[in-house]
Amino acid sequence: IRFEDPKSYSCFSSATGCASIRAAPSTPSISKTAADNVKRTIDEIDMGLLDGDAHTVWMDHLKELNAASESLSRASELASQREAFHQLSQQLAKTIRTFPVRQLVYQAFCPMAFDDAGAIWLQPEEEITNPYFGNMMPGCGEIQQTLGAIETEKKDGHEQR
Repeated sequence: IRFEDPKSYSCFSSATGCASIRAAPSTPSISKTAADNVKRTIDEIDMGLLDGDAHTVWMDHLKELNAASESLSRASELASQREAFHQLSQQLAKTIRTFPVRQLVYQAFCPMAFDDAGAIWLQPEEEITNPYFGNMMPGCGEIQQTLGAIETEKKDGHEQR
């Protein structure tokens, strides 16, 4: 599903800015502020730009985005904030793949997060800034994929277009 109306590309303009969202796992107040910003951005989306199947698909994404941002907003412990942040990151990535945005967004991956289960996050720049380990390991991870303006995937260290 792709939007044709240029206004529709703005739907994740601040949500995919990612800087405030990426900081979310550090403190409860930052976590709540980031979640509130996502919720506000989602609420501002003009659903009149969507009709038919696109509207139905959007409503499914909206439900998941709201649930994830609400979980992040309510999280009070660092571990629960990071889990909620991971869920929100996964849903934002899924939504951006379905409803592309104009700006380039990097999907990064940390293989050590959650006891080596790994976790993704979204960020606006290519240089890794890992939100899961704070100042301990800010460069841990790799860019897995780009979303939005240019969709590419890294395989064996090479970009595939």
